[in-house]
Amino acid sequence: MPKTHFDRVPRDPLKELITGRQATMNLTGIALAARAKMSREHFRGVMRKPSNAWTIGDAIALATALDIPIAEMREAIRK
Repeated sequence: MPKTHFDRVPRDPLKELITGRQATMNLTGIALAARAKMSREHFRGVMRKPSNAWTIGDAIALATALDIPIAEMREAIRK
């Protein structure tokens, strides 16, 4: 029987970029939310959703808080 990958979670390159940078900077979710000028609840809600459901403002706020260049974000979105 052929293998199916229905149980595999699809990759989310933009979210991987955000969480990877957050880990390298040793930021907690609360600290990142404060740097992005979001409430903790809003930040948790944003991170629960896939990045294609994020608003542009949320994506830019997170990238700015983590010092991610726009070109790097665009490259992650294209993947």
